[in-house]
Amino acid sequence: MPNSKYKISMIMEKICESLMQTRNNLAIYQFLNDQLSSNQVNIAPKFFQTASNAILHEAILGITRLTDENQESINFKLLLDMAENHPRLFKYSPVEVRTLVESNRLRLADLGMLLKGLRSLRDRKLAHLDRKQLNDPASVSPEPIQSKDLSHCVDVLTMILSDLWQAFYGSPFPEDREDSLISRELETLWMIVGKSVEMMGHSE
Repeated sequence: MPNSKYKISMIMEKICESLMQTRNNLAIYQFLNDQLSSNQVNIAPKFFQTASNAILHEAILGITRLTDENQESINFKLLLDMAENHPRLFKYSPVEVRTLVESNRLRLADLGMLLKGLRSLRDRKLAHLDRKQLNDPASVSPEPIQSKDLSHCVDVLTMILSDLWQAFYGSPFPEDREDSLISRELETLWMIVGKSVEMMGHSE
């Protein structure tokens, strides 16, 4: 049976892995969405639209996985509960840890309505095709999900993890490096695809 300190570390690492994947998926979706009129998209529009939709759906699933309140899941609720119950395992004082937990619970609660909409979309459209889509389609997704709302969710979750990461490990959460890597890779790949498109055009 792993001790509580090891368990907190593992919870944090698993959440970090899932959150970084979700951030990457959202970054890729936003990048592709910004390139809709580019030559790269025009040469294979169906492919890029399919890829974009799949990545968007995975980003939504990633957010809902991390914010689910299922007691059997590794999620932010579990992490905050562990921090509250074991404050002495952190590098901050117990009072500071409990204050940190409370402020981040409020951050999570502020996402309540948005997360409710995402869970409804997940449960009734992404995880399976709910019959309510036939009888009451507005209840499945009353409004289109905005990219900026997803970004806001991910930013808030990153702030929560960053706070707890700093308090537990005593070092900053390394999300900036990950973001810069995916941005550089996307720009490089897009440039390579663009040059290939140009070469194909010249050879015709």
